[in-house]
Amino acid sequence: MSGQDNGVSFNRAEESNLDLYENSIEIFNGLVSPISTNAFTYYNYKLVGTFYDKNQKLINKIQLLPKRKNDRVFEGFIYIVEDDWALYGIDVTTTGAQTNIPIVNTLKVTQGFNYSEEIKGWVLINQTLDFDLNFLGF
Repeated sequence: MSGQDNGVSFNRAEESNLDLYENSIEIFNGLVSPISTNAFTYYNYKLVGTFYDKNQKLINKIQLLPKRKNDRVFEGFIYIVEDDWALYGIDVTTTGAQTNIPIVNTLKVTQGFNYSEEIKGWVLINQTLDFDLNFLGF
């Protein structure tokens, strides 16, 4: 990176690993995780479907509905593994107003998890961060 650090930048892959198991996502100014200990204060949830993965695990598709428009929250969908209560995937968005980063119109995060027999747990296998920026009127 060269110049001033005026907001969000990802200079190393480790900095872009978003952990929704934490109560807040500090890299985006403390966004409240949809599975945090106080998530019910910020989100409503709606079960919109279920399906089975390749290992015959039941996956719940849950819609995130923010209770207030400009809280530090996401909206979109999380996928939860029945009985394991682990994340299977996320497909969420947030806005610049919610992250307090004015040049960001929207930020979209997708993550996918897979079960590892080696560690007997669900591990992150892919992650995508998409930004829609408004910089100098462009």
